[in-house]
Amino acid sequence: MPPHQFYPSGCSPHRFQGGVRVLPYLDDFLFLFRSEEQARAGARWIKEVIEFVGLSCHPRKCQWEPTQSVQHLGITVNLVEGLFEVPAEKLAKLRRMAIGLRITAKKNRRLVQKRELAKLCGFAQSIKLALLPAQLFLRNLYDDIAQPVGWSGRVRLSRGSLRDLDWWADTPVQHCLAAIHVGPAAVEFSVDASRHSWGAVLNGHTARGFWSEEELGQHINWKELRAVRYALDSFLPWVSQRVVLIHEDNTTTQAILGRYSSRSATLHAELKLLWELLQLHSITLQVEQVASADNIVDAASRLIDRDDYSLDPGVFAMLEERYGPHDVDLFASHLNAHLPCFFSRFYCPGSSGVDALLQPWQGLNAFGCPPTDPQVLLAVVQKVREEQASVTLDVPYWPAQPWWQQLMEMAVDLVFFLSSTALFVSVQPGLRAEFNLPWWQVVAVRVQW
Repeated sequence: MPPHQFYPSGCSPHRFQGGVRVLPYLDDFLFLFRSEEQARAGARWIKEVIEFVGLSCHPRKCQWEPTQSVQHLGITVNLVEGLFEVPAEKLAKLRRMAIGLRITAKKNRRLVQKRELAKLCGFAQSIKLALLPAQLFLRNLYDDIAQPVGWSGRVRLSRGSLRDLDWWADTPVQHCLAAIHVGPAAVEFSVDASRHSWGAVLNGHTARGFWSEEELGQHINWKELRAVRYALDSFLPWVSQRVVLIHEDNTTTQAILGRYSSRSATLHAELKLLWELLQLHSITLQVEQVASADNIVDAASRLIDRDDYSLDPGVFAMLEERYGPHDVDLFASHLNAHLPCFFSRFYCPGSSGVDALLQPWQGLNAFGCPPTDPQVLLAVVQKVREEQASVTLDVPYWPAQPWWQQLMEMAVDLVFFLSSTALFVSVQPGLRAEFNLPWWQVVAVRVQW
């Protein structure tokens, strides 16, 4: 019930017209108005209310003159730029505290006073509204504070805490401000992960890939978080320097991205890698939860590509020495590419282009291990002829096929391999038995223009 409804008749202050926004915290209040004129009227009304209820204001702690930049609860509220900012003196104090702890740790075999470490964490928390990555670089420190010693005792800092103290000691200025209001997302995409693979869809473009042997054993929450990073890395041309909304069906991932922190060491380490990617490409990330049944990319993340295998690295090294250096791997992914520059079937991290048949080959010395579909092989051979491309192709020995005859007309050298099954390895660990690993004889065909 508004105060004016229960004041004694004839005694209450007049009702303030136009409404007012208030940011209260205990006995600290910040009032926001639409204009300077409204702010002055509001200041008079606030004084009347305070006087009427029998309270008084500290004469030196109140800011009655309207302003568009004011310190509130330890941070600067800059309404001109629309930013929360860390005041310079607080940033300097934070750096001094971190440097002091770092020096103490170096002198005392990583031992520091628990109380002093807690002071730094508390001070950093007080300005986290303007310092968004604060939680990200406090998790290790809080873990060390939890060591079972009294507040007057000392705790031993972990290696992770030492690295985080280095970050606090030299806190990047660009991280010391945050937008008061984040605009609407310019780009949206859906992302999902499964046991064997991950997938994402943005405006009809599909990014997907399989987990490496190291990644395969990780928890599904870790895979969901890494899938977000892989998707952003795959869609960089569309998401760089933009506000991006991702549709995510994993509630744990949504919570982690909302607070930029996790008690899990593996999740927290992955979160830092994601943060670095966001900062490098000026991406502002927003997350929206969606039910698994409504996630359009759920099916894509569960597909198994039975033709996804990789040429043995030793065999490629031999071909590279004989016909190289090659410029591009035509049919690859981020898991099996033999060269830094590669074309992929779907968008994936590091890909230089999607669908090799749509990319220019002319002027390149290309290497490729194309799919064994006869129609695809025919299209590959025709593209080599049309663009007069210099290529090294690993293909099945298939003289009865029309594409084979055309390829032989252009070939300048051949390398026959006795056993095809020994040449290839699956890039999807644990699924080797399910793959169509080639059983036919393989030939490396060199075309040189």
